[in-house]
Amino acid sequence: MKKQLIAAALISSVSAVAIADVSITGNAKYEYFSKTDGTAPSTDTTNTEVNLGIKGKTGDTTVVLNMEFNTHGAVDTNTAPTYTYTSTISSGDDDNGDPSFTDTTSVSTTAVRSNTTATSGVLDIEDLYMTTKIGDVSVKAGNWVSGTGSLGGEIKEDTRANNKIDLRTTIGGATIYAGNSGLVAGAGETALNRNMYYGVVFDLAGNKVELKHVGETSNEAVKAYGINGSMAGVNYRLEQYQDIAANGDTTFGNITTEINGISLGYAFTDADKAGQMTQDDSDIYAVEGTSSMTTAMGNDQVTVSTNLDGNKITIKSGSIDKGIDASTDLDYMQIGVSRALASGATASVTFTDKDKTSSQTTETLEVELSVAF
Repeated sequence: MKKQLIAAALISSVSAVAIADVSITGNAKYEYFSKTDGTAPSTDTTNTEVNLGIKGKTGDTTVVLNMEFNTHGAVDTNTAPTYTYTSTISSGDDDNGDPSFTDTTSVSTTAVRSNTTATSGVLDIEDLYMTTKIGDVSVKAGNWVSGTGSLGGEIKEDTRANNKIDLRTTIGGATIYAGNSGLVAGAGETALNRNMYYGVVFDLAGNKVELKHVGETSNEAVKAYGINGSMAGVNYRLEQYQDIAANGDTTFGNITTEINGISLGYAFTDADKAGQMTQDDSDIYAVEGTSSMTTAMGNDQVTVSTNLDGNKITIKSGSIDKGIDASTDLDYMQIGVSRALASGATASVTFTDKDKTSSQTTETLEVELSVAF
């Protein structure tokens, strides 16, 4: 009877594992940086980063958790611990007042240890959301970032928030959507406010067209428009971010093609005024014209890439309009080589040279070993 119960328990546990739809994926990289900034001495730094993604699925409902473990900027000082000593002196009257006896004095010492070593690692919950369906409406709720491939993603940096929600459905071949970007300062729940957005995505003669009401600033609408597609072997993407309150439109475009095994690309961003470009983690530009460059009003870049003996070679050359100051552009050049290794990892070396001032440059050498699993 005991054997039958054990067998039944094993079968039950195996069945539960088989039914559960849970997957774990991830990637990791080790980076070495050598940087020479103007006339300052060169600096050498390293970073280790591991990303894990957990996805659980049942029916039409999926839960996603993406985590990043890294040592970005963390420093382990390895400082030796310090001790604080406290002494307590007590006297005893051993003679009960008899002068022929010598009283005793005792000393006790307590050591308190202080560990001054800094933390050497960081855990970041990057994405935490759920997707499901309510009838014909797809629902996504939680915390996520849309990425640079989304409408306006190469212009504005999307911000993670703990109260995002997105609803969308398809009507007559067009996708209609609405939601809340969750950017209410200090709020822990979604509210009907200026962060509400809505839009439509549809196909026009083989091109993907998207129109979006992004939100409002000072009661003025912020809108975005985009179109992307392919024609005669040329891929194109054109987007405009229209900020009426800021009185400044920003246009982004990217054109790519391939000729005789050589990939060619041209990307540009043009802003009516400074401070409109906030994306600092571009998938296209080698150097971003972010809002930290208070005078930057555009970015132009040419990309050439090819494969040679198993090595992927990529060259990017560009210029940020008024990237240094109101009268000086910031020019840059980047050369990268990557190779897939027999071990399953990928090795890459990247060298970036960009202007720091009108007479000085910043040079960065990056060596990376990465793997996906």
